[in-house]
Amino acid sequence: MNTKAISVLCVLCIFFNLQAQQINKRVEHLDSAFISQFVYSFQIINSEISGRGADILIQQIENSQFLVLGEYHYSSQISKLTKSLVPHLKDKGYSVVAFEVGPNSANKLVELSTPFEQTKASLYQFNTKYFHPLQGDTPIPFFDGVEDAQFLSAFSEADFEIWGCDQEYYNAILFLGDELVSLMKNSSDYNKIRQNWEEARISVVHLLDKDMKKEIEVFDEIKKNKKFNEFISYFSKEDTLAQKIIQDLYTSWDIYTVRRGSHKRRIAYMRNLFLSQYKEREHRLPGSKYFLKFGALHAAKNMRSLGQYDIGALTNELATLNGTVSTNLYVMNRHYDEVDHIKEFDTFLRFGDLEEWRLIDLKALNKKLLMGELDILEEENYQSIKSVLSGYDILLISPLDRRQKVNYTK
Repeated sequence: MNTKAISVLCVLCIFFNLQAQQINKRVEHLDSAFISQFVYSFQIINSEISGRGADILIQQIENSQFLVLGEYHYSSQISKLTKSLVPHLKDKGYSVVAFEVGPNSANKLVELSTPFEQTKASLYQFNTKYFHPLQGDTPIPFFDGVEDAQFLSAFSEADFEIWGCDQEYYNAILFLGDELVSLMKNSSDYNKIRQNWEEARISVVHLLDKDMKKEIEVFDEIKKNKKFNEFISYFSKEDTLAQKIIQDLYTSWDIYTVRRGSHKRRIAYMRNLFLSQYKEREHRLPGSKYFLKFGALHAAKNMRSLGQYDIGALTNELATLNGTVSTNLYVMNRHYDEVDHIKEFDTFLRFGDLEEWRLIDLKALNKKLLMGELDILEEENYQSIKSVLSGYDILLISPLDRRQKVNYTK
């Protein structure tokens, strides 16, 4: 038999062997018995994380350049988890943390967490001073709880660089106006500027209150307000820090106005904010490692964010270009304020526990799906399951959760 014939026979043998494997391949379904192979537990006691699930999470921290925590907001348990991860992030070489706040808000968080021992007290004073009664909120979102102050303090103590990668919040003008005044403390017009801001502030608060009672184009109204325009007229083009704050406010206000009909512009802004800071950081310190804490929709690798490739898609793209890894986490809750939410997504939430965290290896499940070893076509929640499997690497289910203890006085 000649060499050519032998080669043909070898190819045919391989082909028929693969066909036989395909015919005999076991196709699984997303029942409890199958998913349980990919479920692990961990605990957080005194800010220390332990258990098999913790080992997997810490290994992913080590193997990744980007770790993206996709959260549900106002969670005591997620804030505690974040604090428990800080020592491991530091130990594995991470040095940057990015939050879902504006860049000027991030600068303020740096100030409020320095020294780190005073973080809780400083945030309490800040939140109390700028709390907006009608909105029932503070001007830097997701940092109004005691547990939030604790993880921010941990990042500060570990000397992380803190980034803001979102628009400035709805009522951020209330503290950023004071920041603008403080930039002019050495000006001969300081007292006049301060008085002018106090008058403008009254007008701004009135408009914000009016918007809460009956929706108006509040930011257009602020930009047209005579007192506000008199105030910002004191800042010349040479006042670069002031001009940046003003420009960031205007950009944020435009996004808020447009966002009532579109999500697209905000996501583009978030991506650009992260990317510009990332490029500058990589120029100074190539190969840095990044931790991001954003809402779960923003953290997905796919178009789960209302049809947009969001911040989680960006880190995945950067990791691909770098030959590194972005690990994207999705955090859900089953038990919140004594209510069981299992019906909302029982496929995975059935594994939730009152006392322990659960980790589900979505990456392994998605690999089974892509290899044709997992069939989800008849799943009732097919769209959600498909989106979650392709959008995240790990699903975390928190134990019994509730909103953080507020760190302000109304």
